[in-house]
Amino acid sequence: MNYRSLCRAFDPPLQTRRQGVQEEEEEEQDAAEAPSESKSHSATSTIVTSTPSTPGMLGRYRVLKELGRGAMGLVYLGKDPTIQRFVAIKTMRLDQIDNNDKLQDIKARFFREAESTGRLSHPNIVTIYDAGEENDLGYIAMELIEGTPLKQWARQPNLMPLNEVLLIVATAADALDYAHQQGVVHRDIKPANIMLTKDRIVKVMDFGIAKIASSSKTQTNMVMGTPTYMSPEQISGKKVDGRSDIFSLGVVLFELLTGQPPFTADNLSALLFSIAHHPHPAIHTLRPDLPPMVQEIVDRALQKELPHRYRRADEFARELRACLQSLAA
Repeated sequence: MNYRSLCRAFDPPLQTRRQGVQEEEEEEQDAAEAPSESKSHSATSTIVTSTPSTPGMLGRYRVLKELGRGAMGLVYLGKDPTIQRFVAIKTMRLDQIDNNDKLQDIKARFFREAESTGRLSHPNIVTIYDAGEENDLGYIAMELIEGTPLKQWARQPNLMPLNEVLLIVATAADALDYAHQQGVVHRDIKPANIMLTKDRIVKVMDFGIAKIASSSKTQTNMVMGTPTYMSPEQISGKKVDGRSDIFSLGVVLFELLTGQPPFTADNLSALLFSIAHHPHPAIHTLRPDLPPMVQEIVDRALQKELPHRYRRADEFARELRACLQSLAA
């Protein structure tokens, strides 16, 4: 069994690009019109102002500031000057790959994955607008989301009411089912990759980003994803399908209900071994107030053997909504 974790996102300095006085004035105006920094934006961990190393343009997008760090690398706030639309731009360094054959393979994977995820059109999936390469940076421009990731409600005392949790996870499952029917597996479902917008709309982010981020260093049987939320088949390095996302979403459901993930350990190897071999805790031992149907749903989503897990995410969603209806009855 393979216990190697996903390679760390790289953090090399970006090339400096000089800006003219007119461009600087335009950037200041754009920055003033940009969405408020008090909000959490699409898949960023921190928000910072622009630095001298921030590129001026990426493709047709004017780069306004650095938003933070995502799974691939640095994330920027950008603007499409043609249609005056703000976007989140995620970047990946390409200039540190010295093997030309490997570089071409990575570029092919990068654009292939961006193309497949870019075809997804669903109200609960963050839209990808564009992908390209500029000055040794691969970049993906996507919908800019103002909202809060679910990780904000994954710990005591900030847990959501049961009915909200069930509805949000059911909505995310619907989005995943749509993606799976298009042949796209997320591979990195976790609370940080599911946003709740200021209008209370669920948005699943970063489809395929885990695969793109690790493509430059992927080896045979390399695991991809965030360890706490990995499925047993991801850990073993097997080919994954939509049922892997279902397991990860089951981990998210468990965490949103209890304030802790179902599998914990002192080190990575022990954590992955626990996910692969140990049963998850009975949820009623942590939340005795939850109805038995919730326990049944969690148990099925977290089955280690694929035949015992939900076959499709829409089955998962239907049972969550049935539970929600029974609570309202």
